[in-house]
Amino acid sequence: MNQRFCLFKRFILFAIVLPALIAPPVMPGAQGAAEAQGPVLVEPGLSPGVVVSSLQTTPSLRTLSGVFSSSPGYDSGWVDLAQNEVKTMMHNLGGSVDNYVVDMQCRSSVDGINQRYYGGADFGAMPAPGHAADDRVGAYWRSLTTSSIVVFRRLEDSYSVQVRIRIWVDRLPNYNSGWQTIAVNTSMSFTHSLGGSVDDYVVDMQFQSTNSGINQRYFGGADFGSKIGSIGSVDDRVGAYWRSLSSTAVSVYRRPEDTYAEQVRIRIWVRPRPAYDSGWVSISKDVAVPLIHAVGQQADDYQVNMEFKASDVNGINNRAYGGMDVGASPSAGQLENDRVGAYWRNLTSQSLIIYRRPEDGFADSVRVRIWVYRWRMYLPVVLR
Repeated sequence: MNQRFCLFKRFILFAIVLPALIAPPVMPGAQGAAEAQGPVLVEPGLSPGVVVSSLQTTPSLRTLSGVFSSSPGYDSGWVDLAQNEVKTMMHNLGGSVDNYVVDMQCRSSVDGINQRYYGGADFGAMPAPGHAADDRVGAYWRSLTTSSIVVFRRLEDSYSVQVRIRIWVDRLPNYNSGWQTIAVNTSMSFTHSLGGSVDDYVVDMQFQSTNSGINQRYFGGADFGSKIGSIGSVDDRVGAYWRSLSSTAVSVYRRPEDTYAEQVRIRIWVRPRPAYDSGWVSISKDVAVPLIHAVGQQADDYQVNMEFKASDVNGINNRAYGGMDVGASPSAGQLENDRVGAYWRNLTSQSLIIYRRPEDGFADSVRVRIWVYRWRMYLPVVLR
């Protein structure tokens, strides 16, 4: 080489792979306006019951942190779970259990990663393919403590061959109702007064009871069939759900024979920037709709949030989340054996499927958001 040296400025390249923001849904044919509504589907309980104001409110938007962006404090990975199996997972996070946010996903060969019959459901006289009347399906978590959590797969389930539990520690929701005692067959209004756009809210509801501790057992509601275990009776209406979310309040209803939601707690985060937001997608009854989110990361890094919207008093809600079959004591506007609610399934790096059940009245529109908590970064590259 000659004696002259040239000094070259090299570029240092930092590449951060960011998820796609919003991709339009791909739908099997044009979707029309929401179907005409029948009678208003209102629970038979007190309406409203006790009104609970905010215990903790931080209305201003905060930068992304905690449960919707960082890695979870605990990740069980995919764990095999046999039918009728109880499994205790040791997370050993310590601290305060009231700061925990729990996410449970299920997996099977047919439905992939899913939340089908999340919290548990009993089939009625018109079961899903491959099942019999009164089959008990789905899975739930219960008995959350500072060191462990218990998961249970129901006796005839085919959707939760594997389960995965993730737990985040987040001390700063924008709203926290604290634990509130709620009577059976009662509606309770929680006044959060957050304002802003309700479409930026993410709602988390947990139950607490003597027999199941902190739990999400029969989340969204379930009607028992004829196959009853040690607790409950035939046709019991159990669990709880939230509905009528607005910029100032949200309502919770505990069902008439429930024993799992003696206390309920609502937390709300204001999170305007998911990696994917489907917007409100109108969906007909008994229709499966693929949503192409094109986030393009590992599906195991996704946290999925799904909400429903009804044109009646239920408004934005999670009533019959995951799907439920109506039993022998239907609410107004429902019939025995109606199949209601909605769920998501077959989550991949690029897409997922949402399904609205055949007689549903709560999910005229469905909205899916996805957060990615593990951001990929390529280290600096220096060229010489």
